[in-house]
Amino acid sequence: MIGRLRGAAVVQALLLAVGATACGFDSCADDVADAEAEVHTDHRWTEEDVPGIGQYVEVHWQTRARGNPCSRAPGPTDWHYQGVARMRADEAQALLKAYEWTATSPAKMWPALQSLVPADAQWLHSEGYAKAHDTPASGSEIYLSPDNALVYFTLRDS
Repeated sequence: MIGRLRGAAVVQALLLAVGATACGFDSCADDVADAEAEVHTDHRWTEEDVPGIGQYVEVHWQTRARGNPCSRAPGPTDWHYQGVARMRADEAQALLKAYEWTATSPAKMWPALQSLVPADAQWLHSEGYAKAHDTPASGSEIYLSPDNALVYFTLRDS
């Protein structure tokens, strides 16, 4: 009888622990979802992050977890960032002249950012820029819309 009660107590403790963990996980998952939905406007990005971005006028950016940041497994979580920056017109033209660009469709832009871009924006991509800044190795890409003085970038933090 004592063994059965002790077993029941252990099972109850495990269920309580799992329930508490599940509640914590749900809270964490909700926090992550809220953070991923937010469109940030702080001037976080520099020339080191996005070479050629210059002293941009404004930026809107978002982040997404590439793994499960709520996991109890040790180790960092990688993050994926997308942003749209309105550059100064002279800096957009300088970036345009610095590399050879070709017309392209950019990587899929997240909806909240897409809503901030003119529907008729024409995007350019530069293999020369990518090679000069080793963007494929870092999982980063940059697209330029010189007529709108916009740069769309994707970055990975790993």
